[in-house]
Amino acid sequence: MHGGKTTTVWATFKTDDQGLSTIASLSLEPVSGKTVIKLAARLPRWKSDDENVRLEWPVDRFYLNEGFAAEADRRMAELFRDGKQPVAVLRVRDGRAVLEDLLLDGISVRQVISQPLE
Repeated sequence: MHGGKTTTVWATFKTDDQGLSTIASLSLEPVSGKTVIKLAARLPRWKSDDENVRLEWPVDRFYLNEGFAAEADRRMAELFRDGKQPVAVLRVRDGRAVLEDLLLDGISVRQVISQPLE
């Protein structure tokens, strides 16, 4: 899926029993609600049976002390190599999202980088 068309979608989130939210639905038509975020979606350039789209999240910053940034990047790369995925903790209000934290293997990145390596 390279170089496909970009379009606007509205993502509605649902929250599970553990408090983790995931996308419940995507709409090409405007939707409103407390758990809705407007996203950009990159659609495949060619027709296929693959219904996946690449979502572009409306967050481009995560504030972390500069002294810890290189270590956070290194630990994140380790997770990816191990096949694990970080979890973004977003705070949503009035259709806007702010990246509040990153969880690496279920632990805040701030806590992870303050721990010595095993």
